[in-house]
This record gives sequence, structure tokens and C-alpha cells, in this order.
Amino acid sequence: MSLREDELAVRTGERIEVRAQPMRLRWTIDELVTSDGHRLVCNFSCGVRVLASTTEQKMLREAFLERQPSLNVATVITHFAPAITAAADRAAVNRTVQTCLSEDNHKSMATALRQVAEAVAFSCGLELLAPFEVELDSPSFRQHQLEHAQRQRAEQRAAGRVEHLQHTARLLQEFERLRAAAPDLPAGALLRQINPADQPAMLDTLLMSSAEQTSHSRLWAVSGNVLVRIRTRRENPQEPPYVDLIELPETLRSVQGATIEGGRSLLAGTRTGVLAVDPERPTEAIAYAAGNNPGDRGFNQAMLWGDEIWASHGEEGLVAWRLDQPQSPRLRLSPDQLQQLTGGTLPIQPRRLHPLNDQHMILGSDRELFRISRSGDVERLAIPTSAPVLALAAQEDELLIVQQDGQVLRRHGPQLRESRPNLQFGRLSAAGTLPWPGGVRLLLAMEDGPVICCGLDDPLVTQFSSGHKALRWIGGAADRVVGMSADRQKLILWRPWDPRSPLHELHVTALTTHRMTDLAFT
Repeated sequence: MSLREDELAVRTGERIEVRAQPMRLRWTIDELVTSDGHRLVCNFSCGVRVLASTTEQKMLREAFLERQPSLNVATVITHFAPAITAAADRAAVNRTVQTCLSEDNHKSMATALRQVAEAVAFSCGLELLAPFEVELDSPSFRQHQLEHAQRQRAEQRAAGRVEHLQHTARLLQEFERLRAAAPDLPAGALLRQINPADQPAMLDTLLMSSAEQTSHSRLWAVSGNVLVRIRTRRENPQEPPYVDLIELPETLRSVQGATIEGGRSLLAGTRTGVLAVDPERPTEAIAYAAGNNPGDRGFNQAMLWGDEIWASHGEEGLVAWRLDQPQSPRLRLSPDQLQQLTGGTLPIQPRRLHPLNDQHMILGSDRELFRISRSGDVERLAIPTSAPVLALAAQEDELLIVQQDGQVLRRHGPQLRESRPNLQFGRLSAAGTLPWPGGVRLLLAMEDGPVICCGLDDPLVTQFSSGHKALRWIGGAADRVVGMSADRQKLILWRPWDPRSPLHELHVTALTTHRMTDLAFT
């Protein structure tokens, strides 16, 4: 008769067949309690075999095989368990959990359990074989250690926050001291006076301070005929922002913040003109009609300039309305008229408007820049551009001209003189600005990389990282930086002082079923 895998011996009549090779046994005692009240789990293992002598096999038969025809591993484990459990309990009850888990105690526990087990084996015809191994563990002690470590980390984080706050306070005091001593210097120049090792922390501190002192911005997106309002949750900015969908009667091409009497705070460019919208009363939007038969592209920008609305259109040209005369433009300059007024040979397609002062604005058209007066006089500016203009921005009396090839032209004063070196970066897909106490910092979306943020008077450059490249729009407010994905479906939102990864990503197209065309802050 052959033995099954778990059998040590089989009785057939008076004959006993035994396994020649030893087998491995394992006992688990999991209800032990140490002197300091922790639960202890002990695993004890060793080899076992049946002794070959007639006397020993007679003892085996009396112990196991009188009542059953075979002896398996489970029966042996059960037979030895009371004695092994009692010995393990005696070893644990007078020791603390840390003593029990020590390496020396593993050895003494193995010795104690071996002695007890060998005494049992001696009385039943079995022999226990090395290696004798003991494994000890305490789930309650491990949980206690985990909780202790968590408390320590929390205390360390709290101490680190206190130290960070103290360091931040010292940096702010140093910055305010420098500002008081040199009030005419821009913040970026003051930042250069601080220890270079502290400059990144100082920048983050200034950005956080600016966000705390500024009311939360509202972000607007246009998607089809839907005006999308995105609001940060004041109580918990980590939570996804609130999103409101406001339907308007026309398809929207652009959006811009404005301050108009009657609560209308947005100008939305459409195919036929501009809508002055109060988001709380969208049905009362005032339509400033361009007349004629505008092309399909829509007005790509609209802005409030004094008491007038000015808007640009790639096919319609430049149109201006008085606020109280929405149905009849005061001024209209078609692309052909703009070309004739400037004596140029290339067609002019207005795309970017930026106020220069109370009497003049800058008009951008691909690679050319023009100065427009309120009366409609047009002057081609002799500013050599090497690539299409992506953005126009200003800091005090300086005009910033950001080109697609990554060159940033800097022009000063009403005459737009070149008085400071231009900046040069890699090829760009979008450009915008981030306000900070020193004016603005440039946000530049690289075609094949992250968004970089740099100052005009300091050497610091930060990277806003995400899984997106070639963003179609980038801009910032005191409390957030926002980009539009290359497919115009998603918004990527960062905190200005934490550029390592986005705080949120918002799939706008899933809400509106249209791609976005423009964004604006108010």
C-alpha cells in the first residue's frame, strides 16, 4: 500500500508501513499575550519522521494507530499542539512585546518549544529534526508603531510648517525692507538683492501673499454658444471648481473682461458683432452689431477703451461702437482700408488689440504692428518682427511683444523705443501673463514642452508641468494659472506657487459638446 502525500504511516493488520523521508510540520499559536498586553503570533516549524525500531513503532501504534489506520500530518500537529501552545504562552506572558520580538528571544523560544516537542515525540515513536524555526510577530505592536510613526511625521510636518512660516515671515520682512529703501525699483530687481538660495522661496511667498490679498478670480471660457464660468471653491480649493453653463443666443468666438455700467462685465465676440453680457442676467445682453455681412470667423477680440467698445475681426477689420449706440458702429476700418492707410502691400488681418494709452492702441496682424488713434489714424510701427505675434502685454510703460519663435521684444514709452535687451526662448504655442506684486511675469507655453514662467527683472524661471504640450491658451490670475489643451477640449489649472503638477483638469467639451475658442479672467 502506498502512502498519500500527507501521511507518515499506515497500518495494515499488524504491519506498519512508514514514510522513509521526513516531513515538515508547522504550528501557529496566535492567541499569545505579552506582559504589556500586545497580541503575539508564533509560528514554530521542524521536521518529523517515524523511528524505525520495533519498540518505537509499537509506541507509535499505541499513540495513533489503534484508533485509525493511518497517521497524517494534521493528526501529529493536533497531538503536539497543547504542549507547544502552553510552552509558548509561558515564554510570552512574562516578557514585553519588544523583548519577545528580539533576535535573542527567537532563539530561546525555539529552544523552549523544541524541548517540549521532543518530550512529546519521545513518547509516541517520532523523531523531530532540524532546522527548528520560530517566527514571531505582533499585529497590535505593528499597528502601534505605525500610529506612532504617523504621529511623529505629523509633528515633524507641523514643526516644518512652523519653521517654514517663520522663514517666510523673515523673507517678507526682508523684502518689505528693501522695498521701503528703494521704492522705485521693480519687485524683480528687489528679488535679485535677496540671497540666491532664498529667491525661489521668496517668489513662492510673494505669489501666495498676492493670492491671499486678492479676491478670487473668475475664469470664463466660450464654447459654442455657451459661456462657461469656472469658480474656485473658497472653502477647499483642492476640490474640483464650480462650473456654471450660461447659454447665449449666438455662437461665441472670444471673451474679454470689462467694467460697464449696468453690471455687464464681459464682452463676447460673435460672428455678427459683440455681446456685452451681465452673467447674472444673460438674456439682457446688449448686442453691438457690425452690420454689413461679416465673415464666418467671428470677432477674435473685443475690449473696452474709454467709453467705447473696439473689436477686431480677421475679415471685417476693426470696428468701434459708442456704448450708447450698439446698432451703429462709430468707426469701421476694413482690412483693405487699413492696408491703404498704411501704404502696405500685405493684407492686414487684425488679431490682437492692446491699449497703449488713452489716445492710442496697438493693433497686431500676423507679423506686423500698427498704432491706431481714437479717430482712426493708422501708423505702421517700425518694429522688426521675425515671426507671428502671439501676445501683447504691458508692465508699467513697457510693451511686451511675444512672438511664436520665442522672442520677446521689449519697447518703452509712448515712442516704443528699444531700451532693454529682448528675451529669447524656444518655439511657442501660446503666451500670457501672471500678475504678481512686481507687475507681471510671462507665461510661455512651449510647443514641445511645459509652460515656463519668467520675470522681466529677475533670473528665476519656473516650469508648470503637465501631460499636455502645445497649449492653445495660457494665462494667470493671482490664485491660479490656466491653460487650454491643444485639442481645445480641456482646461489645466495650477496654483501659481506650485507648478509641479496641475491642481485640476476640467473637460469642458464633455459639458458643452463644443470645443473652446477663448478664455478670460475677471
